[in-house]
Amino acid sequence: TQEAVVVTDQDPWRSRTEDYTAEERVRLDKCADLLRKVQSGRPGPLEVLDIGCGCGAMGQLLSGPQFRLSGIELDSRSADEARRHYAEVAVQDLTARWPFDDHRFDALLALAVLEHVVDYRALLCQAARVLKPGGCLIVEVPNLGYWKEVRKLLFRKQPHWLKQYDHVRGWTLGYLKVALAEHGFVAVHAECDRLNLPLVPASRWMERHLASWGRVLIVQLVKANGTPTSCRE
Repeated sequence: TQEAVVVTDQDPWRSRTEDYTAEERVRLDKCADLLRKVQSGRPGPLEVLDIGCGCGAMGQLLSGPQFRLSGIELDSRSADEARRHYAEVAVQDLTARWPFDDHRFDALLALAVLEHVVDYRALLCQAARVLKPGGCLIVEVPNLGYWKEVRKLLFRKQPHWLKQYDHVRGWTLGYLKVALAEHGFVAVHAECDRLNLPLVPASRWMERHLASWGRVLIVQLVKANGTPTSCRE
């Protein structure tokens, strides 16, 4: 007997901001809050590159003179929408060389991206190249260590995050930190979007201290000085 293949009809590309679910909006808000803290006290606008920017939802959350957003996106439909909110948007493969100068950006966003990329090392090398030393990288990925995913594995069931046909890689908090450290990024903050623990009320404190058990990981990192060995040509 062959196992049935479950294929979702959800379009992975968001061509409009209205396409984002309420859960996705919660994660976007948390990432935007982290960037606002990075920008706080700076004299000029924060130069931000949104990697896999989709339709430019972050540009609506971070509108105003404090931020100048650029984007890079594979899907041309989404990029056309993003140009309404971003200063510029490049359309290309995220693992090829990006059309941006070295050390141009103060901050990078990689939200719901790394689970879709086979050659994540190429992407992270480009991120290390265009980010200024001491700059901020915010990563959001589904958590393969989510307690409900672990429970499924214990009962020999397929994890939810690896059922989605466009997810090619699973991430845990520990694996993510190691992979990013190899590319010159040091984690300074981690939280999850939600824990969904039975009988436990939602709490930002819990979402930070039990991040590795949460549904989706949100990790803030800082770029160290120098070019990591893994990215030297």
